[in-house]
Amino acid sequence: MIKIKTLNNLFTYRLVFIQIILLLISIGFASAQDDKRSERQRYFNRDSVPELNLKRDTTKVNNKRKKKIKKNVFYGKKCKKGFTKKGKKAKQVLEIFWYLKKFELPDPYIKDIYVFDIKERKILERDELLETDKSRYKVLHGPYKRSVGGEPVEMGIFYNGMKHSRWEKFGKGFILLDKVNFYRGWQKEAEISYYDNDRKKIKEVLPYKFKNLNGVYYLFSETGQVLIHGKYQDDQKVGKWVEYFAETGKRKKETKYTNDIYKGEQLPPQVINEWDDKGTPIIKDGKPFDPSKKGKSMPKRKSPAPSKKKEEKTTAPSSSPDKTSPNSDKKTEEKKTSNVIAEPVIPSTNNADTTKSIAPKPKLSKEEIKKLREQRMK
Repeated sequence: MIKIKTLNNLFTYRLVFIQIILLLISIGFASAQDDKRSERQRYFNRDSVPELNLKRDTTKVNNKRKKKIKKNVFYGKKCKKGFTKKGKKAKQVLEIFWYLKKFELPDPYIKDIYVFDIKERKILERDELLETDKSRYKVLHGPYKRSVGGEPVEMGIFYNGMKHSRWEKFGKGFILLDKVNFYRGWQKEAEISYYDNDRKKIKEVLPYKFKNLNGVYYLFSETGQVLIHGKYQDDQKVGKWVEYFAETGKRKKETKYTNDIYKGEQLPPQVINEWDDKGTPIIKDGKPFDPSKKGKSMPKRKSPAPSKKKEEKTTAPSSSPDKTSPNSDKKTEEKKTSNVIAEPVIPSTNNADTTKSIAPKPKLSKEEIKKLREQRMK
């Protein structure tokens, strides 16, 4: 009986304890709500106007519409599309390009200027372009694509007639063969030296490509005249190199550089042509030129001795005898005899020497001459 009373007492104590905890929680929750209500009432019952954070929003909103890319406009210049076609079917060469609507002169230092010839309907490479050429040539500007039989062969971009950005060459199956980066006519890796600090007067252009000299080399004077230009290949001079006079701009010397294919060495240079200040040649076609022999014809080859018939025919004088000369009677007699000798002579069928003198014969009719020819053939 004592154990049952103790258990009942424990159970009652636990219930009382739980009820007390629940009361405390409910009281705390009610007091928290009262505090919130009092704060709200205090906020709205103030005499002063409540502060509203109405500051201007500084975040930028891009409400502007995106500009549409203009067609046929490259590097801010209006262009027009053109094309050329050559050949048929698998051998057809198609070139698609753009050119400037308004004519503009390119950089005068650039010697590889690409234009479209309106008359001949083809793309040309020129050394120089003048204002007088604007009626015939259109300066290329914008993308360029050349394809053969529908497959691309060369692609790139022109800037005012000069090669710009990346240029690529392809083989069969669209296989990349070569690529070169340009910047307004010059190779991007080229080293350019100047005469002035403003970098306007170019002195020398070294065409580096993959840390080796590959391309066209130029040396200029202070006035912008080309003094030397030629081509490098793997740090070696190749092909024809040309030198010019600084004062006149005329050609001074042409030198040819060749490489030994088997030994892999460069052969000594050969001067092909050379001129002086006045333009007279000193060396022509690799040989010294003698101006004293200019205009003289080469000695003719000796012709073989003429035959008897030709001698007889050529003995007749071509011109009429001179009436004023004292020997006019003799010449008339020679003319008569030559006319008789000039008649056709039929050689005999015997093996006698035909070089001996033959007496003149009377004129024969055509039938007699035919009979004699038939006898000879038999």
